[in-house]
Amino acid sequence: MTLPFENDTGNIVKKLTDRSLKADKRRNLFAVITITFATVLLSTLCFYLSAQNVELVERIRGQYQAVCAEISQEMIDVLSQQPEVEQWGVSKSISTARYQDTALTVLYEDENQIRLAGRPDIDGRLPETEAEIMVELPFLQYLNLPAVTGQSVQLDMGDGRNQDYTVTGILLSENTSRSFTIFTSKAYAVKRASPVPTFDFRFRIAGSNEENMDALKGQIKEFLLKQGVPEDKIFYSSNYFDMVGFQSSDNTMLYLVGLLLVIACSVVIYSLFYISVSGKLREYGRLKVIGTTSKQLKRIVRRETLILCLRSIPLGIIIAGCAVFAWMPGYWQWGTNLRSAFGVAAIMTLSVILATRVPIRIAGKVSAIEAVRMTFYSKQEGKSVSKQLHRRITPLSLAGMSFVRNRKKSVLTFISLGLTAVMLMCVATYAVSFDVDSMAAKNLGDGGNYMLSLSHPSLEEQHTVLEENPLNEPLYQALLKLDFVTKITRYNSSYAEVELPKNPGGFSFAGLTREQFNQFLPPEFIMAGEADYEEMVKRSGVIIADSEHLLARYNNYEPNIGDVLLCKGYDGQSVEMIVLGIAKGSLDTGVSASPFLVTNETLSKLYPQVSNFNTVWNVYTDKDSEEVRKAVFSATADGRIDITSRKDLADSLEDMAGQMIKGLYALVVFLFLFALVNLINTLMTNLLAKKQELGILQSVGMSGRQLASMLSLECLWYVGIALTLAVAVGAPAGFVICTAFNQVGIFGTLTYHFPWMAVALLTVILAIIQLCYSTLAVHYLRKQSLADRIKVIE
Repeated sequence: MTLPFENDTGNIVKKLTDRSLKADKRRNLFAVITITFATVLLSTLCFYLSAQNVELVERIRGQYQAVCAEISQEMIDVLSQQPEVEQWGVSKSISTARYQDTALTVLYEDENQIRLAGRPDIDGRLPETEAEIMVELPFLQYLNLPAVTGQSVQLDMGDGRNQDYTVTGILLSENTSRSFTIFTSKAYAVKRASPVPTFDFRFRIAGSNEENMDALKGQIKEFLLKQGVPEDKIFYSSNYFDMVGFQSSDNTMLYLVGLLLVIACSVVIYSLFYISVSGKLREYGRLKVIGTTSKQLKRIVRRETLILCLRSIPLGIIIAGCAVFAWMPGYWQWGTNLRSAFGVAAIMTLSVILATRVPIRIAGKVSAIEAVRMTFYSKQEGKSVSKQLHRRITPLSLAGMSFVRNRKKSVLTFISLGLTAVMLMCVATYAVSFDVDSMAAKNLGDGGNYMLSLSHPSLEEQHTVLEENPLNEPLYQALLKLDFVTKITRYNSSYAEVELPKNPGGFSFAGLTREQFNQFLPPEFIMAGEADYEEMVKRSGVIIADSEHLLARYNNYEPNIGDVLLCKGYDGQSVEMIVLGIAKGSLDTGVSASPFLVTNETLSKLYPQVSNFNTVWNVYTDKDSEEVRKAVFSATADGRIDITSRKDLADSLEDMAGQMIKGLYALVVFLFLFALVNLINTLMTNLLAKKQELGILQSVGMSGRQLASMLSLECLWYVGIALTLAVAVGAPAGFVICTAFNQVGIFGTLTYHFPWMAVALLTVILAIIQLCYSTLAVHYLRKQSLADRIKVIE
């Protein structure tokens, strides 16, 4: 706004801004690259997150919401005709079987269920007769058979008979484990069923309210009860409701990554403009001499900032948009992404404006008289110029003097470079210290090589399997006779319904022997109450081990000493259990997801007809090989026993960890690029500012070799400090990370290893940068004559 009697100098400011931009092309190039790069990364995060949410919504819309378990075909016919049912499918779990050292799950799914479950594409058709099956592609690869339909495969699908089955379809899935699914026909499922065959009816209700999950469950329950479905046959899809919860959860990690990118960009922009403004102090002083005000100088620099933003931010958004659209075209949402684009533009503009506040203030405060006499390093002369009258001048000392001349600029540069080096060390330390076998052991019972667990169709049917428990003494002795088996640990558990204030339902109860009780529950692990085995047996006591407070979160139950819990077995037996203790921390009792710890005697009160409550065995071997694996699987031939190999689990965990480590390395690369831009800008600015000084030094005897050595050593200061920070700070930081992860325990045991390869790679990269800079700098100076470089441009 121009006030009355005030001259409108807008055109002059525009012209001065345009000339300044034309004169400082190097800074503009670095600034545009930095802002564009940061905008691309931030926009890509936003667009990718939007596409992921759209993909998740589509997956949710295609997921079934509830299942009516084991209902008759007549009831299925009634439900499928109701207008409230939007999508539906029929399936039946038939059996589990063993084929050599693989686990087979045999089930029937109709075409609707195949689609509702989101199965991969099928080559061929679904089976129709009893002798036809559909298999997974990895299963054929395991058998070394061609991926063609029409061939015969001989299998025992859990009925005790080896039969030839014709492969009519191939499920084009990816499966790195040795657990495969065999799909049968409906005719086979009926043949294997009880006298009255039942099926699982999965469906999605029409017009569902995905905003209120409790209301949706109530709507489903009300509909099914009206159709005559018993309440104990109604179950809700945990996959569906978990995905909806994931959709509504925050993306803290992505936001932190975005914030880190914005901060890195701001540091580089601040350094660029600070160096640029400092180099133009004489020019600003001349403008003040002829009448330019401080406000107008600030407007010039501010206008340069906005023009660079206009050149960079839209370009970065367009690049990111094109990349994400080409990557995930089916999930592109114009409305959401346009809002994200405006948000990214606002954030990037604000970050650049904040980053240039200090340089703008410097430009506005420049004194007209002093600025005319200033050089680029005049402000630092009082601190950096030595008071010694005589000293030895060498390329090394000259490089050191140049490095400390502008301490603020140097500190900004080596901080950005050093922090990137430290982060590289932390990521590399985790990568080389990560022990996938240890993590697999942590997630596999109590750390054995093989975990044998009792398979049962449902919570309600576990006690019937326990009555004829295949994890019995003959199998135990047979496994111990194998030469390579060193020991087997056995754990007991069962399921029962617990009356809780909210969502009463089935829970796992871990049954402890006296030895296990003393092992897992020493006095220091009891936060409240006491842990006495005899008292637990006498009073049917229970100890609550719920370190994550899941009972309070999902069941509205806060355990207290003395609480009486009514526990009911699925065969009708009821036992009142008294809370005698509350454990602190997490206890690995060998049975996962067991918040209730009781004695074996208490389990016998729930199910008096069961004499063997073994549900998990951990088999330890002195070695692990294909021979050992086949021997363990051969000895455990009962299909009711699931076998999990530590090696199989380690392979899957290694893939997951590899993806995470790649993502961390990608973040380090992005930060390194920002630091590299900052380093190049600093070195090139130093070179341009010292061009006259270097010319004078050469005129009094400095050789070309000494000049190249000095420039190389100046860059070596930054390289050396970055490597020093990497080793001095990054190595201890990596050790602290390993220690912290070991205390948490979810990553297994991390054995600290120094990342020599990362240090060597960083050293090589920095050495290449140093060599390139010194070569290019000397080449640049040789392009001008010595006389031209000595001239003072007034």
